[in-house]
Amino acid sequence: MPALRHRGVERTPGSASQDRTAERGGGFADPASMEMPAEENPRNEFKESYEYGRWAEKLDELDDNRRRAAEKAGRAEARKKVVTAVCAMGNKDGGRVWLGVRDDGTVAGLERDMELLGFSDYGDKMANHITNSLRDLIKDPVFISSKISIGFRKEGTKTVCIIQILPSDLPLYLHDSGVKKFYVRDPAPRSVKLSVAEANRYIFGRFRIVHDEDGNVVEELSDIVQEMDGLSRGTISVMARTIRGTTIPFEDRVSKVEELLAESRKVAVTGEKGSGKSVLLCNAYERLAEERPAFFVRCDEHLGTESFEELDGNIMPGRSFVDTVSAVARWEEPVVVFDSVDAISRNKKSMNALRHMLKKIWSNGRIRTVVSVRSYDYEYSPIMDGIDWGKEYRLEELADPELDAVLAVLKNPRMHAELRRLVRNPFHLKLLALILEKTPDADFTNVRHEAELYDRHWHECVEKTDRPAETRDMLYRVAQKMAELQGCPCRTTTLGTAA
Repeated sequence: MPALRHRGVERTPGSASQDRTAERGGGFADPASMEMPAEENPRNEFKESYEYGRWAEKLDELDDNRRRAAEKAGRAEARKKVVTAVCAMGNKDGGRVWLGVRDDGTVAGLERDMELLGFSDYGDKMANHITNSLRDLIKDPVFISSKISIGFRKEGTKTVCIIQILPSDLPLYLHDSGVKKFYVRDPAPRSVKLSVAEANRYIFGRFRIVHDEDGNVVEELSDIVQEMDGLSRGTISVMARTIRGTTIPFEDRVSKVEELLAESRKVAVTGEKGSGKSVLLCNAYERLAEERPAFFVRCDEHLGTESFEELDGNIMPGRSFVDTVSAVARWEEPVVVFDSVDAISRNKKSMNALRHMLKKIWSNGRIRTVVSVRSYDYEYSPIMDGIDWGKEYRLEELADPELDAVLAVLKNPRMHAELRRLVRNPFHLKLLALILEKTPDADFTNVRHEAELYDRHWHECVEKTDRPAETRDMLYRVAQKMAELQGCPCRTTTLGTAA
């Protein structure tokens, strides 16, 4: 086989193994070593010519002006077909365009093209001409200089050109009369133009970036994941998770949630009020987010939402939350943490909106969920009936070692045995700590019941403040708003009197 002129990355004559490496997108093979396929496939396209075509057969029927116009249009259309194949392969897995080869795999040669172009032989002039066409129609100099190689070889007396294409790092567009068109290769094999919506979906899946309607890069997957994490960490940063700076030790429980999530993809953390479900979910979120994209949703923040559309737009302002998480799921397996589902269940419209959202999320087999819900609502609430929440993890009260570790930080206050039983509940333990912040030497030996602990907390943290009336008024208004959102309107004066 005659020596070849090879444009692009220089290569010495290679072996078949080198050729297979190039087929996998690992680099360019030497044209001399390439085995021409018997027929076209998704990574190989045959083109009988580069500019010459059937248009040339009809020129004799035309006058001079129409002949020149027809020739110009015919040559441009032939070039565009070649560049379209290059563009489509670059957007997919790469490949080769064989110029001078008929659809049936027989060699036609490029001699007619070279005569038409005025080139005496194949070489730099022909390669430069092809390169210029690529630049004019693709307009991506980085791709053309780094992902394209143009080489030639002789098949007997006929010249064949092989354009090698490596997969592009960014989406490629065919610029056709001012219109940007997106092409990919399909199994047919052929180059297929995608609609704007189809292209956007494909581009996100293939390149991990989001485009606007004009094809401009808006953001990358990493930006979306970073936004999700920033919003989530902002949410959990305002949630009380420590007692005197000490975090309740939930490490083993977080590990259990991870195990269940790996088994079933859906986990429901249940427990009594104040059992630490939110603390556990915050800790679980932080650990899960180290390994995969994750998002934390406080359901109580969306109490009063009246539709799925409203909820979907409020979780991530300016985006569809479900569409965003689903898009991320094309590349990763994200997890969504829904805290305090029982809070939103108090409002039928809000809960129906959440049910609709969960149905959409669960229909995507790549998205995992962790939810927290009070045990009573999980077992008895009619509005939660019929929902498959996944594996249940019931959060029990604090064990003696866990409780003793926190009480030691609180300097082991004096308390009745019944109160010690109560403060195994993290919420009650938090109330105890807040009272001790106000009165470090407080004696709790007379506190035996939950109501007595609440009264003591109210006395220390409300009545003994500098402005107790303002504090009471603020709490009443918060309580009134919560009651209204839950569909139980009441008057502030009634709450005040009851208090």
